Amino acid sequence: MRIGVIAYDYKLSCNACYFLANLDKDSTINYSAIDFVVMKDGTIYQAISENTERLRGLRLNQIILVDDNRWEVLKKRKTEIGLLIKENCLSDADWQVQKYDWT
Repeated sequence: MRIGVIAYDYKLSCNACYFLANLDKDSTINYSAIDFVVMKDGTIYQAISENTERLRGLRLNQIILVDDNRWEVLKKRKTEIGLLIKENCLSDADWQVQKYDWT
């Protein structure tokens, strides 16, 4: 499973990847880098870049939106969110977007 993590900015997306991976009760961290975490069960948490060219062809099973209670991520990163939904949503009936309140 590949999970895209989108926060208000790329730095927060990278931090949120590691944070969310640590919350995963089904597996433990096998390997981590600046912008992704690989779990022992094969799940990958991937920080989503603000560079839309890097997003083309990226296949995800899920997106987790991370923000405080204002949910500014929906406005600031709407291009990336829309592109990922367009690229991924039609290919998998189980595909989903989740929100995580960072406050």
